[in-house]
Amino acid sequence: MIEPVCTYLTKPKILNVLFSQGVGGLLVAMLTEQVVFSDPYKVSQYNRWTSPYLDRDAEAVRQDNALKLEVAELKSKFCERAQALIHGDLHTGSVMVTHESTQVIDPEFAFYGPMGFDIGAFLGNLILAFFAQDGHADQVNDRKTYKEWILRTIEETWNLFHKKFIALWDEHKDGSGEAYLPAIYNNPGSASCTKEIYGRFVP
Repeated sequence: MIEPVCTYLTKPKILNVLFSQGVGGLLVAMLTEQVVFSDPYKVSQYNRWTSPYLDRDAEAVRQDNALKLEVAELKSKFCERAQALIHGDLHTGSVMVTHESTQVIDPEFAFYGPMGFDIGAFLGNLILAFFAQDGHADQVNDRKTYKEWILRTIEETWNLFHKKFIALWDEHKDGSGEAYLPAIYNNPGSASCTKEIYGRFVP
């Protein structure tokens, strides 16, 4: 699964980055912006959580100004950086896997946006799956093996995506792109936010 998904994630980014945003997709982008970057951090009729068990957690998210500031910066990048044609709703439910092939489906949210959105959404979905396993554990299966597999999948997916992206960048653009890539991979703000959110959970 990892190999074809990473191929899908990288090639469209490089091959479509030269196209302009001359097609529709504004409404789709606005919907994604609302669902991902706005509604979860305020009271909204569309929000859902396991109430009353997660009421305190939902309130904590709404009151976390530092988190909302980080999200606002990501929202700004999402709205302003039409870098490539992206899937827009890539999660594990959008990847159909058999022994013979892997297919990515549900492209109705595709639009021109930041190159890192798809890989971020996909890895974020895997991280959610990791933390959800404790709720499925029982005396027969503590889900530890599955959680370890998810963590390996996250690491292998990112490493292969990084490798393929840079290889395609070198192939299709003049120069190595070194002046641009650090802004994607070595951004201190992104690294700090990621470490703060996930560092205390993932060993």
